[in-house]
Formats: sequence, structure tokens, C-alpha cells
Amino acid sequence: MGFRARAALLTIVTTAALWGASSAAAAGLQQGYVPWPNALPGRTVGPAAPPHSVPGCRSLQLGCVDRLIVRLRREWRADNSTCSHRAIFSLGYLRISSEIRRRLAHHETFDHPAWFISVVQGFSDEYFATQRRYDAGKSVPGSWRIYYDAMRHGDYNAGQDLLLASNAHTNHDLPYAYAASGLLTKSGVSRKHDHDQVNDVNASVFSGLAGYYAAHYDPLFTTISATSPVPQLSTLQLIQTWRENAWREAERLVAAKTPAELQQVEQQIETTSTAWAKLITSGAEPGYRATRDAYCQAHHAG
Repeated sequence: MGFRARAALLTIVTTAALWGASSAAAAGLQQGYVPWPNALPGRTVGPAAPPHSVPGCRSLQLGCVDRLIVRLRREWRADNSTCSHRAIFSLGYLRISSEIRRRLAHHETFDHPAWFISVVQGFSDEYFATQRRYDAGKSVPGSWRIYYDAMRHGDYNAGQDLLLASNAHTNHDLPYAYAASGLLTKSGVSRKHDHDQVNDVNASVFSGLAGYYAAHYDPLFTTISATSPVPQLSTLQLIQTWRENAWREAERLVAAKTPAELQQVEQQIETTSTAWAKLITSGAEPGYRATRDAYCQAHHAG
């Protein structure tokens, strides 16, 4: 089976496996987004506490998110200028963070803004720290190693690039960010609502991202940015599944009662994220890297 045929089959199978032929699926196909995790409540595990400051963001104010956006914009511009394949995720991270910032500023979407800012800070700190370790030749989690190796020399399409980074950042990093910030309010209520709302943020920026990727980095991304909502739905549902898993892994982290239990959860996080990375890179088209690079050189925004 050819490279493009495998990509199309994965899209169809993912959508069918997740949604079948239900009425919810039909509605989701029209909207490009089915918020099913909202119906799954968070467990009351871990300490109940108010939001606490984190390194680099003591005040838990919008300024922390502003600094992240400046940093992400600088990173994307550097990636974009050289047509680095890292530009796919750095642009996606920038746009999602910008939309989160807009909603926080307008008091939309998030019930616990200070807490969520602490999550944003911790989550991004881990991302940049892992990037520095990899670039310095140091050990990084398996899912991130596979991603960065693929960005250096892999014959993968931009959709695979996006999924590889999303998998590593979500399935590996996100559980730790949530566990560090705390899952419960000081009255013992789960903060999962705010976690779930990021699925809506992702859906709101996805179409624009897909169109930009197709126009500037990889013509194959037109299969996702096309009029049909099926590829968009399947991509968003896959990432929603990862995000739901990340919250549950965070619950397991804070619920662990012994070092052995904690180690078991950490090993599961590593195993799951690495397995997804290997699956995503199971299909490559020899020579496609040169095709993408030439397309980017001709079409990328300077």
C-alpha cells in the first residue's frame, strides 16, 4: 500500500473506530469537533489546594503567557526561515497558546485561570528543557527522541510531524504538568473542566493551521485542509483521546502511594508515548523530505 493510501486509510479507520455511525458522529462531522471528554468527570485524587506559583511565573498572571508567546514566535520564525520541519509544531504551539491567551484575557472558557496559567508555564518549561537536552546530545524521553530524529532526517509528511510532537507533548509531558499544578481546587473539586476546554481551543485553530501548512510547508496537508471535515475530525478526536489519557495518567501520578506505584505510572507514560511515536513513523516515503523542502523553499512566508 502506498504512502498516501496509508494516510487516507488511517484517517478513515481512526474516525470509524472512534465514532462508528452514531448520530453524535454525524453532528461531529458537520462541526469538525465532538467534545466527548466533557462527559467524563475527573476523580477527586491528590491534594486539594489553591493555585501555586511555579518557576518562571510567580504571579500567575497573563504576563507569563505573553512571555511564552514571544518565545514561541521567536522559535517559529527561526524554524520557518530555514524550512526546518520543526516549524510545523512550533507554529501550532504558537497559535494555540495565542488563542488560550485571548480567552484568558476575555475571561472566556476557563473557570480556574490562575491555575491554568500555572499549567501553561510548567508544560512549556518541560518542552523547552527537552529541546535543549536533545540539541545538546543528552538523553530525552523516547517519544521526543523519535520526533527530533524525524525532524532531522525523516521522510515524513507534515501531518506526521504534527502528530509526533503532539503525542510527545501530550502523552508524555502533560500528565506531569497537571500533577505538578494540582488537580483539585482548595474545596476538593476537580479542575478537569479547564483541561477539557483546550479541546475546543484546538478545534478553533485547526482549520487555519491546516490551510497554512498546506500553503507553505507540505502540499500533502491539503488532504486535511480540504472542504471535507472527516480528516479534521479524525485528527482532533485522536488528540482528544491523547489528552483524556494525559489527565488520567496525571490522576494516577498524584494517587500513587508508594515509590513503586509512582515508577509504574511513569513507566506506563513512557511506554505509551513511545509506542505512539513508533506507530506514527511506521510509514515513510523515501525521498519525500526533498519534495517537502523544495516546496517550502518556494512557498514559505519569509
